[in-house]
Amino acid sequence: MRRMPALIVATAASSLMLTGLAQASTPNPGSSATPSAGATASTSTSPSSNTAAAAKGSGKAGGTCAVTTTGRLSDCQKPLAASKLPAGAKNTGTLGQPVQDLASLVDARTWTTGGGNTFPGAESPYGMVQWSPDTLPNNNAGGGYGYTDTTLDGYSLTHVSGPGCGAAGDVPILPVVGALPAKTDPNEVTTPFTHTGEVAQAGYYSAQSGTAPNTVTSEFTATTHSSMGRFTFPSSTASGFDIKLQGSQNTDTADSAQIVGDDEISGSVTSGDFCGESVNDGQSQLYTLYFDIVFDQPFSTSQVITESGQTSPSAVYVSFDTTTDPVVQAKVGISYVSTADAQLNWQTENPGWNFGAVKAATQKTWDQLLGKIKVSGGTYAKTQEFYSLLYKDFIQPNVTSDVNGQFMGADEKVHTVAAGQKDQYGIYSGWDIYHSLAQLQAMLDPTAASDQAQSQVNYYAEDGVMQQWGYLQANDYVMVGDPEDSIIADYYAFGAQGFDTKQALADMVEEATTTNDARPGEGLEQKYGYLPEDGSYGCCNAHGVIATMLEDDTADLALSSFASSLGDTGDAAMLEQRANNWENTFDPGNGLLTARYENGQFESGITPTTQQNNEPDYVEGDAYEYLWDVPNDYPALFNLLGGDSKVIPELENYLSQPNGNGMYAEIANEFNLGEQYALYYAGDPAAAQNAVHTIETSVYLPGPSGLDNNDDLGAESSQFIWEELGLYPENPGSDTLLLSTPGFAHEQISLSDGKNIDITAPNAANEFYAAGLKINGRPDQQLSTSYSALSKGAQLDWTLSSKPTSWGTAAKDAPPSYSAGSDATVGYLANQTTDVAPGGSATLAVGADNATDKPQRVTVKITAPSGVTISPSSAAIEVPPHGTATADLKVTAGTDTTQNFYSAPVTVTTASTGATQALSQTILVTTPGSLLSTFDNVGISDSTDESAADFDGDGYSYSADALAADGFTAGQDTTVNGVSFSWPLPTDGNPDNTVAAGQAVTVNAAAGTQTLAFLGSATDGPVTEPITLHYSDGSTAQYWLGLSDWTLNGGNGTPSYGNTTTASMSYRDCPDCKNGQQAVGTDVFYTAVPVDASKTLTSVTLPNGAGSGQEHIFSLGTSTAAPTGPVVTSLSTTTAAAGQQVTIQGSGFGASQGSGYVEFGDNGTNWGAPGNSATFTVDSWSDTAITFTVPSPSGNTDQFHVWAGTPASVAVVDDAGAVSDSPELAITPSADPADYYDNIGITDDSATSCADYDGDGYSYSSEALATAGITPGGTVSADGLSYTWPDAASCANDNILAAGQTMLVEGTSGASKLGVLESSTNGSTSGPITVTYTDGTSVTETLSSSDWAGGPGTGETAVATMTYRNSDTDGSQDITMYVYATTIALDSSKTVASITLPDVSNSVGSNSSAMHIFAITTG
Repeated sequence: MRRMPALIVATAASSLMLTGLAQASTPNPGSSATPSAGATASTSTSPSSNTAAAAKGSGKAGGTCAVTTTGRLSDCQKPLAASKLPAGAKNTGTLGQPVQDLASLVDARTWTTGGGNTFPGAESPYGMVQWSPDTLPNNNAGGGYGYTDTTLDGYSLTHVSGPGCGAAGDVPILPVVGALPAKTDPNEVTTPFTHTGEVAQAGYYSAQSGTAPNTVTSEFTATTHSSMGRFTFPSSTASGFDIKLQGSQNTDTADSAQIVGDDEISGSVTSGDFCGESVNDGQSQLYTLYFDIVFDQPFSTSQVITESGQTSPSAVYVSFDTTTDPVVQAKVGISYVSTADAQLNWQTENPGWNFGAVKAATQKTWDQLLGKIKVSGGTYAKTQEFYSLLYKDFIQPNVTSDVNGQFMGADEKVHTVAAGQKDQYGIYSGWDIYHSLAQLQAMLDPTAASDQAQSQVNYYAEDGVMQQWGYLQANDYVMVGDPEDSIIADYYAFGAQGFDTKQALADMVEEATTTNDARPGEGLEQKYGYLPEDGSYGCCNAHGVIATMLEDDTADLALSSFASSLGDTGDAAMLEQRANNWENTFDPGNGLLTARYENGQFESGITPTTQQNNEPDYVEGDAYEYLWDVPNDYPALFNLLGGDSKVIPELENYLSQPNGNGMYAEIANEFNLGEQYALYYAGDPAAAQNAVHTIETSVYLPGPSGLDNNDDLGAESSQFIWEELGLYPENPGSDTLLLSTPGFAHEQISLSDGKNIDITAPNAANEFYAAGLKINGRPDQQLSTSYSALSKGAQLDWTLSSKPTSWGTAAKDAPPSYSAGSDATVGYLANQTTDVAPGGSATLAVGADNATDKPQRVTVKITAPSGVTISPSSAAIEVPPHGTATADLKVTAGTDTTQNFYSAPVTVTTASTGATQALSQTILVTTPGSLLSTFDNVGISDSTDESAADFDGDGYSYSADALAADGFTAGQDTTVNGVSFSWPLPTDGNPDNTVAAGQAVTVNAAAGTQTLAFLGSATDGPVTEPITLHYSDGSTAQYWLGLSDWTLNGGNGTPSYGNTTTASMSYRDCPDCKNGQQAVGTDVFYTAVPVDASKTLTSVTLPNGAGSGQEHIFSLGTSTAAPTGPVVTSLSTTTAAAGQQVTIQGSGFGASQGSGYVEFGDNGTNWGAPGNSATFTVDSWSDTAITFTVPSPSGNTDQFHVWAGTPASVAVVDDAGAVSDSPELAITPSADPADYYDNIGITDDSATSCADYDGDGYSYSSEALATAGITPGGTVSADGLSYTWPDAASCANDNILAAGQTMLVEGTSGASKLGVLESSTNGSTSGPITVTYTDGTSVTETLSSSDWAGGPGTGETAVATMTYRNSDTDGSQDITMYVYATTIALDSSKTVASITLPDVSNSVGSNSSAMHIFAITTG
């Protein structure tokens, strides 16, 4: 982890400043179960533009502006205002002729800041060293630099261009004037930094640091294996360098250094664990970087610094006398093999001291490479952006072999490149670069690309796997798929064929057809035709079964093309067919690509905006984004979705906000790349051209903050290049290029064999629709061509239009698709589970979705399980073109059939092809309303298949064997505390418990029943939520049902809520653990609530499941015996306000209080327990009655208080520690929304640290809201209604977390609508809102709220749209944010008295959703 610098050197020897700021952290009663007595003071270093040191990465390992599982960046700088952009990015003058000095035109600061995360330092093409500044406070992940930063940590030797995680930053070297401060860690020393006079060109970088007059100018250039620096100091006897050995962006685990002679330093640092991975299948994720630095003059002083208590050095300090000559030069070589090789690298490539000559040579190399594409006719800003991004496309992968050919292999042994290969390469962002970067590199630099392909062949020879995400020699599995198949096939298809293609093909086919670390699910895919979500995958970070399937499909198609090119037609055909396995995950029931289980059933509950924690299905995106990620066979997908006429408007809307969220493409994340051209396959190229233009002008912008996601080692940069060329490689591995309108009037691509591709597009600066195209003088309507055709030399002449045209709209104009392996139909079950009562009948439906534009006939056959009949057992279905059809079948259960889950195999056969599909219909024989009828979670597995269950969402489950050993056998009765229970019977991966979500369960309670008891546990617990008991006379009673965490939080807790442990096991099942077991204690708990014996209990409504954890119910039972211990039977009132007395009635409390207490809780805050500082008063205590006072506000700023309209809990803990049941006490509601505000969601841009709207520290900007017309206490109008915006001070609660609160409403007579101003965090939310009228009647509707970054959903209006949000790290993030208005219909003949909000969450968290309410009105 990066340590927090506490000191800053102001470049004067005696000028040392230390700053700190104490802060108080105030507990949030909405998120703390038991608030502490007061705030805890802590110190932090406060960033300042002139004196204070800045925490590198704000104290966060790996730097700031890193990617999250949403695919978006967090903790980023605010985008630059247009007026603050560098001059070139604002220059709108037109460049009519190609620029010659391209290296100088490049602004390497492009896409470095607030996204992009590239770096500006000097590098040669694919250079080994990237000597570049690391600035603070932002120190962006990988790139290490922020254009607005004003503090320098040093110029480190290595950087990665926008990888999304912290990386590199090895050996920062900080120029200083004067000695280092005494008693200070030299790794924490920084200096001021300015962007005034900064120059960032291809192959050259210069900047100033320090404070005048002690300013240091640092200049850098590079060769392939070394870098050179020239430093101009003020006149001083102590001009020096702080060479930091513990300053890498990720932890340095070892280091060394030694002074060599009087002018040289050599050493090493060991770092790594990219993206948090440490060891993968036995391979360490660490690397050792060796360095050798030589200066052009002797040291005045030199010291290897080892801090007290350490055994290895932390830094090296050297100084020079610059009173006569201010310039000090340095050369540095690095190696991943040895310090001797590091020295040899600079000695071989740069033996002299002519900085200008090295700079000129490197920039000439860049001019030649960049000059392979010449463009003109665009603005200066656009032209500069084009070449700046083209430059970034040749930064990585990096050369990792030394000048003698030695390199560190994947087996962590030293190897030497073979004859015919010049360089070995490392740093492959596989998931990203195969879409368009590899093709561009191969087309323009086939020699280097060939070596890059051979490098992967070498790695495979060393450890038997092609790199998924290759960090140097290490296999990192932070992403998914097998991308090297695509990358190598891309290289070959676009002209880079100078590698061992035969060996590459053999390796790639072997990897694609065997189970290995890159394809851990290969065996499962061969068995099922998809990757089952409940499959066992072993190593390495296997996740995202849908995302992985699509990545593997893409890889298979690419490898098919490669195999075909090399004459391997058999493998080519097999791979092409398998590349359409995505179709096996298409669920016609929801129209999405949906995970399936081993039994063939689809995962339930998937919606377009589903984006799960831990990414079991989708990686960095939601289900709707992944729906469109099937370019292999778009026509089949479009037919399954209803045909082109239905797809076109969907795609147009999807692409209308190309870096949106939810129902919009996030085109700056790689798996979405290419989706902008999907409309080509639907016959609407003009709509695709409009989408591309929107991307060019809104996603890919000039300047430092022109991209708000990672560049991912040139992946996004290359997208921009291809789009500007009007060409696009849609299918990796194929040389097919889609034809789209170019962005410049004149373009020329010069190929390595001397051939040219010339492109003209008059008026491209103003028009982007295609009206016509001539290729080599011949009119062309086709939407695609091939690179092989263009590479012979080609002239493309475009005619453009300002309006859509009919060019390319004929069916025959569409690009090629690859339909081999696609089924003509996709069979489906209308309901995967059909309930039928014993002795009763029900209807099930089997259907088919037509993937073609022709009618299809389908035959359905179903086999009934024992005890069940199905009629008819077969049926024929006629399915219309791109449509669906079903057949209804009658299922009947015998009267004596055991109530349980049964499987009925279904076969769907398509007549035209003979292809068959296997489905599995589940039939649940159960009494309606039973607990069994609500089972929806598989929590128990046996030793034969630990992957068959997933109790907690992370793949863990109870062991059936361990449960049986403790007396809980499937289908058998068990008695606990005198209550008889039936332990669930289901097996074979069927549900065996209910996740509480408001289900109504019938209870067949005998007369005189006094106890209702439950067997269950919680995941992510403990959890407590209200249940409702229903009696035959219509009355109800509310209690809190609490369940302890099933592992007692990993063994760190004790049972909660008075739970009794009924089963205790020493392990749980874990499919990816040794022997399928994880040694962690696992329990099942008993809990009970009292029942009024004078009434007949008929049913119970389970908790609504809105909390952060889940309550699982395995069984329930009743008893005519009363519960033991303290029992609360009733409260003297069901509603109370602060300061009001309430009497608890019951038994077993104890004659006197002793050590007993009343445990009172409301909206996340607890009172009454020993040691709890919140004021609470027990007024009287007896064995049958206790009187207490509902607490009045107490604590700092009255932080401990009850919340109006919320359900509070009351429980009694007796002198012995026994805990009673917990009835619900409603806190009296009010009509003032301010009484309900419980979250801070708005901050001033100048003070952003006090809010946390979403659990990740983000908030709305009050300035951005004001720009959108929303101010504190102001009026907001939408949908014909007027609202009053919260009149809350900065850093005060300003919104309501919807958590089941009841709020009084001053209803308007005759109102027809209830209006709500709202938004949600961490995904969209919805839930029941109950409207109660003054006549006592009520109605319940669904209130839905979209994610605050997702855009308005159905029925919502965006009342505010903003371009950024604030972060608690004093920064902001460039992302479109919204506030919404939505309405609920009212009965205009009545007047609203109150509403009860959905019970979503009373707190915010990184991985939990919350609904936020700002205002409510009627009208």
